Amino acid sequence: MDNAMNDQRIEELRVTLADPAVGRYAGNVSDLPSLPETYTALSRAASDPKTSVGTIADIIESDPVISVRLLQLVNSAFFGMTQRTSSIPKAVSIMGTNLLKSLVLSAHMCNAIERFPTRSFSMSRYQQYAIRVARLARRMAGSRACADDAFTAGIMLGIGQLVFALKAPELFERVLQRVATTGELQHNVELELMGTTRAEVGALLLSNWGIPFTIVECVALHLRPSAVGPGSCELLALVHAADALTGIIACREAESRLDLQFLSRAGLIDEVPRWRRLAETAGEGETRLS
Repeated sequence: MDNAMNDQRIEELRVTLADPAVGRYAGNVSDLPSLPETYTALSRAASDPKTSVGTIADIIESDPVISVRLLQLVNSAFFGMTQRTSSIPKAVSIMGTNLLKSLVLSAHMCNAIERFPTRSFSMSRYQQYAIRVARLARRMAGSRACADDAFTAGIMLGIGQLVFALKAPELFERVLQRVATTGELQHNVELELMGTTRAEVGALLLSNWGIPFTIVECVALHLRPSAVGPGSCELLALVHAADALTGIIACREAESRLDLQFLSRAGLIDEVPRWRRLAETAGEGETRLS
């Protein structure tokens, strides 16, 4: 993507996230969990090419919650290990720093919301769905350079729900109850009752945390990918399709969740049958992260 197109998309996203309805939930960062120290330490270490696996492992081991979630994920079917491991250094070497950082962010918000439970919101289902989307996005990406970013964006897509649950639990409860009763798409009900959706709210939180633009853009636009400006949209296409296909197959949502016109624009429409087959087998043999 050339600089002019990139600047245009950055400005368009800035305008979207400046909506007062979005800021009402995620604009006041002092009311939300701050960027976790483990993430900051990982980012600092990852920027030094001399950093060893042992150093990264030390950072992870200093955070017991992240250590547990890392071992759960790396021992799941997604990584295809023939033998389970309880070694943090080995898990770090398998997963890589970029995926570790996304896991840290997800676990951090999950820990925060567990202190303020919402009756209709299941943390177990949320985590299981997020990991399933992230895994699928990475499998769909295959050998593409954006495979790790696809996983990171995938695991972050629903983080706005955690913001809703923290900042407006009673209103979010109404959203969830109505979805359960009527079968409406959740983001449509969010827009009607809350004035915005989890996509924009999650994107603003990640932007305030200093997460890279490519990930923030994916989170912001994954529910309406055709709104993206000119330029490469491969990453957005992957995470949109992974989320939509998971919703269609695992949650019996409408086929309209998958934006075929956008996927055609992205030059990936021919991939849809293969992606669907991957989505249909995505839950087989997986270990729950709950």
